[in-house]
Amino acid sequence: MDGKVQDDWSVSEPNYVLIGDEQTDAYMEGFRLSFNATAECFKGDFRQNMLFYDLANDVILDKSGYGVADIRDRMLRVASAPACCFDDWVASDITMGLKSLRYVKFVLRARMDLAPLNTDKSEESFIIATIRKAFKENAKALHSPWFGIVFTDTLSRKSGFDALHSWVLEQKDGASWWLEWLPFVRSTVKDQSWLEDMSATRATAIKKKIKKTNKTKTGKMVKKAAHK
Repeated sequence: MDGKVQDDWSVSEPNYVLIGDEQTDAYMEGFRLSFNATAECFKGDFRQNMLFYDLANDVILDKSGYGVADIRDRMLRVASAPACCFDDWVASDITMGLKSLRYVKFVLRARMDLAPLNTDKSEESFIIATIRKAFKENAKALHSPWFGIVFTDTLSRKSGFDALHSWVLEQKDGASWWLEWLPFVRSTVKDQSWLEDMSATRATAIKKKIKKTNKTKTGKMVKKAAHK
């Protein structure tokens, strides 16, 4: 019952997994790995996803201390918050950018349900910075298979595509950032015509804006000439 890793299933001694933390002596038999519930909470993705259920006592174990409250308050916070060990959170990812893309997925899913989640602005800024870095440094791994795994369901619906497009445009330099999303979206989206429709709509909007700007500038020139 010392929690040591066993490499061979054909051992005479049973394997155990620590199901509590350093302050408990509760173990479960039959596992190859030791599992520290407290430590694993902060390596996960979001606080609300790291809840454990105690079958014996019929209670929820909230090791982070925030998970249940986040669900009630509709808050989306990374697992390491509020300690702000964001770099450690990224370092424990399966591949750079995956957990950050899952963050976006949860935000979009809530918007599609017309029940937006509350988010922390500093965390959201960190998520955006991480995705931008991952797109540049880890594009190959994200292309196949992770982006599709995360967004296939979302991008199988027009409402999901529109939600993603709108969210990206809301960010700083959103229009140019969308160009970085396009290669991933194009290979995942259900209907390519949505991309074409979006491009056509945007082109029309830009033309209207230019026309309106030119008209305004012309009006000011005429007004000045009249005063002379």
